[in-house]
Amino acid sequence: MKRLLAFLLIIGLCLSPVTALAENEGEVRVDEVIIAAEHVALRQAEDGRIKAVHMVQFAVPEGVEQVIIDPLAGFQDPSFPADLTEYVLEIRSEDILIKVPHAGMWPVAFSYYLNREDLEQGVSKKVTYRTMALDLLIETVTGLELIEGGFTHVGEMTISDRSYADYRAQELSAGQVLTLRFTSDDVITTSFHGGTANVKLWMRLTGRPDHAGLAGVLIFALIVVVVVWVGVAVYRNRRRARLEQAREQVREKVKALTAKRDALMSELLELEKKREAGELGDEDYRRLREELRAKLVDVTVELKKIEGEGR
Repeated sequence: MKRLLAFLLIIGLCLSPVTALAENEGEVRVDEVIIAAEHVALRQAEDGRIKAVHMVQFAVPEGVEQVIIDPLAGFQDPSFPADLTEYVLEIRSEDILIKVPHAGMWPVAFSYYLNREDLEQGVSKKVTYRTMALDLLIETVTGLELIEGGFTHVGEMTISDRSYADYRAQELSAGQVLTLRFTSDDVITTSFHGGTANVKLWMRLTGRPDHAGLAGVLIFALIVVVVVWVGVAVYRNRRRARLEQAREQVREKVKALTAKRDALMSELLELEKKREAGELGDEDYRRLREELRAKLVDVTVELKKIEGEGR
């Protein structure tokens, strides 16, 4: 199970009453919307804050026109992909209201920032809808470790050369509020090396910092520019053809995996309906659900891996 990914991925990668909350007669209730999978990946940002890459896979029935997305509390500067911007109805202090384009499986991915101090003091995560699985991925270089929140540490994983600790919570009920608290190691949050590597290179080329070696630096720089320019021209011509062929193969594979994922999610929803209708006993329901979820995990991992490699 530790192979399960979010998001991703991928990626990478920058309101009016809610129909799904239902207060008026005839509106769709919260329990009619399901979050099949939710992933939050926490990364180290260059400005010292923590960047969250958040993906929610909604299972939306007919009649639902709006849903709520619940980021971690204290979220800042949310950003949505261009193809999702038109569906963002309102960004509120605690959540985000989204317009639903169609019924069925609908993934939403976006990003935002969090203050490290808030994570250490504790942040909340609302669960507006029944959630089958919530994964919290914490990049190792952040120095953060989850110590409270009801999650289980299920292992480590690498996504696009980034190492993450994977924490998971399952079968969350609508209306829950999770409190997440982290410990933090002392980490460098400034730019990589703080410029030290450049200073060392300069001294190797010119001698001591006060040595008059500017002419040698300029000649060396000119040679580097010429060599790089010629190399890039040759490399681009050869790489362009290979990339186009590889992209086409990736597109076909993503298309097939997406269709398989959606089919599995539809089967999970159908399984829920059969159980509620009394057509399945608890033992058969649990067995079939675990089989479908295992297949869904494999498909999701493969899909996110491909999407991550494409970034």
